[in-house]
Amino acid sequence: MEENAWLETILNKNINDNSIAKLLNVTTDSAVPEGVNYTSIIKRATLEVLLHSGRKSKISVILKQNHNDEEKAKMIAEFSMFKKEINIYTNVLSKFDQLMDDCQDNGDKLWCNLIGYKPYSFMVLEDLKARNFTLAERTKFQDKNHALLVLNSLGRFHALGYVLIKRGLLSKEDFSVFYMEAQDSTITNKFLKGGLRKLCSVIENDWSSEWKEIGKKLKKQEDVLEERIAALFTSKENSFQTVCHGDCWTCNIMFKYCPYEKEIPIALKFLDLQLSHLNSHGFDILYYMYTSVRVHDRTAYWNELIAEYHRSLKSTLTDYGMEADAPTLDQIHAELKRLEYYGFIVSLSIMPITIAEGDGKYEMEKLNDENGPENAFTTGIYNGENVKAAIQPVLRKFFDEGLF
Repeated sequence: MEENAWLETILNKNINDNSIAKLLNVTTDSAVPEGVNYTSIIKRATLEVLLHSGRKSKISVILKQNHNDEEKAKMIAEFSMFKKEINIYTNVLSKFDQLMDDCQDNGDKLWCNLIGYKPYSFMVLEDLKARNFTLAERTKFQDKNHALLVLNSLGRFHALGYVLIKRGLLSKEDFSVFYMEAQDSTITNKFLKGGLRKLCSVIENDWSSEWKEIGKKLKKQEDVLEERIAALFTSKENSFQTVCHGDCWTCNIMFKYCPYEKEIPIALKFLDLQLSHLNSHGFDILYYMYTSVRVHDRTAYWNELIAEYHRSLKSTLTDYGMEADAPTLDQIHAELKRLEYYGFIVSLSIMPITIAEGDGKYEMEKLNDENGPENAFTTGIYNGENVKAAIQPVLRKFFDEGLF
């Protein structure tokens, strides 16, 4: 008992000595390059502090806040982005943390820590850069090594979410409806259709003649877009339902790299969880694969990447005593086939704006333009060589397969 009391005193002293007694100075600068984040302003704050031990120290945190631009702020408020993300941190990820602690799961946490927030326009998050995590370059796709790590991590993330659902600790009511699943969604009606219209216009006016037939066929998708997307959310048969990230692309992931092989990622953290929802695991896989993975690597290593996802998902479920609940590899492939229209749509609308260079710009506030939501997308988005190199193989593949 005496040793316990002594240990308690030592631990409390250590915590107190390293806690902040006074904030001396604050400096801020932008934490992300232009075009990395469309829904908020993100700054890095360097804090000069005085600790209770008497020592001065510098620490850094990430400040995430609403846009100052009135139109952008209005659109973001429509989707309650900050409220949704704060809910994910406080109500969902806190349960992930507790689950890992209870089961002595020593695997890396796949998310950063929320330090505090102001309802519902301001968040303070840990600075992952201080822990040697970095963002990959927005305009470049990820290679096989990055994809293997992301798919492995998604397998773990999905398994943890599934365990919490099966234990009755999370349910559909803990999440907002995914924006593409929501009826009369502004994203579906304006963002997806606007991107589709702009792409069809660029194909018709600027691309070579070999793409004209595909462009004409693609244009017809506008009339059935909402119906086809809605159909993706109706069938639950053989669908492994879990907590999905919802926006898993290059700039919502930070990587830590091997100290002697700088190109090899060894750990990651998922960012920006405001679109997290309960749904089929396949949505996250396809979103990442079609927005963030190099065409060659996605095509050449598809089976290997999905096998790594399956291995991670199954091994994590096994660790939590739910091995029998893991879908088979064949079931995962079948679900991805069922949802491939989703991969197709994010390739046409979301992927181009994430990698656009030069005069390729997406101006979110123009989705409400009276002349049409396509004006939110500049022509340069779909005429950029890097975008064409990524999007044309997808168009050709799904056209030849009769998807549209």
